[in-house]
Amino acid sequence: MSLSQADLRAKLVAAGLNATLWQFPDDDFEECSFGFVMANWTAWLAARPKELVITVDMGGKPVLLPKWVPNAGDCDNLAFGTVCWADTGNALKAVLSGQARGGLAYGAMFYQAGPARPDNFGIAGAHAICWFVDFDGAVRYFEPGMGCEVFPSQIERASAYFGFAL
Repeated sequence: MSLSQADLRAKLVAAGLNATLWQFPDDDFEECSFGFVMANWTAWLAARPKELVITVDMGGKPVLLPKWVPNAGDCDNLAFGTVCWADTGNALKAVLSGQARGGLAYGAMFYQAGPARPDNFGIAGAHAICWFVDFDGAVRYFEPGMGCEVFPSQIERASAYFGFAL
């Protein structure tokens, strides 16, 4: 289902985000699945220079992760990078299908994380993560530094001071 710019903004505000001044340059935005977000993140990592990724062992399976140090100020690069990679894929899909392209209900947001706790990887202070609207219409959040869904608290969501979708 496609969301209008006004519908997307209203959905984000209803989820507790201060999205009234966020940047949405398109008129329509397509919802996306968590599977899409993960596949996009995985493809983005695979395309990055080897100096920017590490391979870790997770239960006997090698997993590619970005080189990321929580609270080091590079979270915005990860959030922007994954969203821009999705936008490139969205543009390619439009060209190959011959259809006009709208935006994705997928973007990045900046907020005040904290207090530091295990479920937010010990992050406190200014932080950037990705958000997306899934096919059920739920607003969900993705930590591109760790490749997993995260659940910002109500206070964290209310502290979001900048966000966008492409």
